[in-house]
Amino acid sequence: QCPDLCPTALTTLTEVLKQLGPEAAQIQPIFITLDPERDRPEVLKEYLSHFSPQWLGLTGGRVQMNMAANAFKVYH
Repeated sequence: QCPDLCPTALTTLTEVLKQLGPEAAQIQPIFITLDPERDRPEVLKEYLSHFSPQWLGLTGGRVQMNMAANAFKVYH
């Protein structure tokens, strides 16, 4: 649901994976939502499919998302 940063970052990272060629298979890119109320699993799956099938989308409850954000030092 972020129209500016997310698509740009996902496109850039997807391009990096393509440049890695076969070595990209050793990497699991993960997108963790910070908006679990809107980004349900089916929404994430559809959204990430526009970039690469390699992406894994993670969601959960608000407490879980805040814990993940804190663990990765993401301020939102």
